[in-house]
Amino acid sequence: MEPLNSRSSLRRAVLASVCAGSLLAVGACGIIPAPVREGEPPPGRGGASAAEQATEAPEPSPSASEAPEGEFRTGTVPAEEPRFDESVLGPAPSGDDFTAAVEYEINRFVNMFAMEHDPDSSVSCEEMEASSGFEGTCTAGYADYEAEFVVTVTDDEGSVEYETGRLPVSRNALEERYRHHTGEEAVLCDMGEYKLVSSGASGISCETSGGESAGVEIAADGSGVSFSDR
Repeated sequence: MEPLNSRSSLRRAVLASVCAGSLLAVGACGIIPAPVREGEPPPGRGGASAAEQATEAPEPSPSASEAPEGEFRTGTVPAEEPRFDESVLGPAPSGDDFTAAVEYEINRFVNMFAMEHDPDSSVSCEEMEASSGFEGTCTAGYADYEAEFVVTVTDDEGSVEYETGRLPVSRNALEERYRHHTGEEAVLCDMGEYKLVSSGASGISCETSGGESAGVEIAADGSGVSFSDR
């Protein structure tokens, strides 16, 4: 299995626990974007970087109804810009379970980054402590991929930073957004059903059957993509 890219990392900061003095759903506190940092992620508890510990599973094979990689796929042009619907994730955990709040937030981010909900996605964290300086690890699973996150609590109010290597994005989701961008039904993004990327330039290009093409850039906060027309 190919290791994830250890030269790039995704780094996020979020208030994971406290709003008005009580532990609430992570989403209620809001996401605070943090810059993507080039270089090695911080070491995990085992001494290796998070990116080095995460592994890439083989990409899932397309179903019989899907065109193979390299062929244009046709779909309806969305009337509005497609956006990830966070409501599909279900309600955030309530109560004072800080570990569950962190798990929910990371799972939310992984699905938003992919731009397509995986109902079988999951995150498992070691027991987290809402105390400044605490560092722990979480393992996220999405489709047939797995990645390790390093989580650091930055204050006693439950603010955390989390960092990982590359994460998967969905070809279906990219092509849907490219249809909206171009107004064309037949499009092709040069990837398998999923591709591991970090934020910024993804190395993915998309084109229409009419000859338009664009490079794909992934938003650092998991809010979607932009296309650099060529």
